[in-house]
Amino acid sequence: MTTSEKRTIIVVPETHWDREWYQPFEVFRARLVRLVDRVLNLLDSNPEYKYYTLDGQSIVLEDYLEIRPDRREDIARLVRAGRLLIGPWYILPDEFLPGGESHIRNLQIGIAVARQFGPVMMVGYLPDMFGQMAHMPAVLAGFGMEGAVMWRGPDKSLTSSEFFWRAPDGSEVLTAHMAMGYGIASYLWPDRERLLTQLQSLRQMLEPWASTRYLLLPNGTDHTEPQPQLPAILATANEALDDAELVHGTLPIYLEAVRREMGDRSGSWLRWQGEFRSSERAHVLPSVGSTRMWIKQDNQACEDLLLRWAEPFSTWAHLLRRREGREPEGAEAHSWESSGPWAASLRQAGDDLERAAADAGSLRLAWRLLLQNQPHDSICGCSTDEVHDEMRVRFRRCRRLAEAVRDDALAYLAEAGAPTGGAHVVVFNPLSAARTDYCTARVPVEDGQEPVALEETRRVLNERLCGRSLGEIRATLEERFKDVYEGDARLIKLFLDHSEALLHASPPEQIHLEGTANILRQPEFRDQQKVSALIDFLEEKKSLVEVISAKGFQEGIVITIGKETDRDETKNLSMVTSTYQVGDLKGTIGVIGPTRMPYSKLVSIVDYTAQLLTEILSE
Repeated sequence: MTTSEKRTIIVVPETHWDREWYQPFEVFRARLVRLVDRVLNLLDSNPEYKYYTLDGQSIVLEDYLEIRPDRREDIARLVRAGRLLIGPWYILPDEFLPGGESHIRNLQIGIAVARQFGPVMMVGYLPDMFGQMAHMPAVLAGFGMEGAVMWRGPDKSLTSSEFFWRAPDGSEVLTAHMAMGYGIASYLWPDRERLLTQLQSLRQMLEPWASTRYLLLPNGTDHTEPQPQLPAILATANEALDDAELVHGTLPIYLEAVRREMGDRSGSWLRWQGEFRSSERAHVLPSVGSTRMWIKQDNQACEDLLLRWAEPFSTWAHLLRRREGREPEGAEAHSWESSGPWAASLRQAGDDLERAAADAGSLRLAWRLLLQNQPHDSICGCSTDEVHDEMRVRFRRCRRLAEAVRDDALAYLAEAGAPTGGAHVVVFNPLSAARTDYCTARVPVEDGQEPVALEETRRVLNERLCGRSLGEIRATLEERFKDVYEGDARLIKLFLDHSEALLHASPPEQIHLEGTANILRQPEFRDQQKVSALIDFLEEKKSLVEVISAKGFQEGIVITIGKETDRDETKNLSMVTSTYQVGDLKGTIGVIGPTRMPYSKLVSIVDYTAQLLTEILSE
């Protein structure tokens, strides 16, 4: 910018709408209805109030119109006029916790919803995400967006508010960094002197980062309503300022002005590749990545269910229906109610088309429910308990919808693919590569009884293996089954063929560990190196299972001190264990602690607890 050029400050009226956060959704929706009512009335009543940006997410329109369906045309009219800016997101997501495909569906749905009303604001609006992912420019560019506006994540090494953000695949978008956030001018003073002082302070904060004569000044923040007097405020400022002009604008207007000033110099402009996850200039709340872990787990489960099961297998099922000729040649020329030679096929084709439409509708709703749980305050687990209780219901509804589509598709494919005659088990692999794994299946029963071969084989296995430790079974398995003449030979062979994997499997669920913090309080573990080794050992439950299993299921109390375990990690530990038993099943209960433990007391406690546990579980 040359000294003779005026500074242009583009003021963008907006609100940032957290759909749920420190209050539940319906409480915030009541406020949303009041806000949108006032925005619509303001735009209609005051032509000088030119533009308003509705936070870059289309779901606010759906939420509002569920209460005020009568104002649908008012919204569409103002969107078509370019005065109310909507989209492109469906919801403003966290960028790191949802999967990449969720971001694609988010924009697909958000743009589709916004287009029902008119032109979409095709700007990658990222106002309050807790950091920015490296691939976001590629996502935005894939939808035809050439610009983005963001806040959290950059550190001071990003020296300009305007730069080209490049994804690993080479895609790039012109990006504006809101250096001081989206609420820096949430309220502009109507009073002249206060306003001029405020503007001077704002310019001092923003101008050092600007690389063009344009400054972006967002006029709004969380859940705020518009300032009706904004046109008069801008006029007051423009009368008083000689070196700057305030313009009522939008994000697209600002980005286009920056790009226009860059002109032929855009090739040499600052380019940045990579993610933004620094808290140096704005806190990115890194701890929310592990807050309320059940949310992250449920989100992943729903994404996997939709993307790996419901969608692909329903697609295959519908393709197979078409391949089987259920839409016969010439079907379009006949009514489904026809009584002619095509009648049965036409009715079947109609059923299949309806099935496809029903599946598509179920999956659309499932995706919307899942996306409604992915705003940053929702999926990050930093809202009130009531908010997250409502999230549980959305996750459950998403799963039920997807499971219904999946189960219907799998049943059809299984029926089509299974050999004819007799009962068969069809196994589905949702991954893109061949694999071998264990599956469980319900075995058909006849007159309430399991097949004789299965019952006989189970009896043989129980007779020869029950009551033995895994170590004992591994060591003597071949000997125990060398002279088997009972049971089903195929099933016995199947068990023996897979015994290595079966008997060496030690899933984490086999051991329950409590009170780790009590060990760390002991003076023996003040040394940081010892503490680190101990924590690694205890967290790797497989190692702990191996130490306990090495002693087998010996009757009575077993005391293991220090190096008796033959492991370096446990040389400073002792274990007092005992066995409990429920029928043919055995388990171990015990105490782990430093080698100087009060053994006499612990022996009594562990022995009594094991006996009590056996008694209670046997009842």
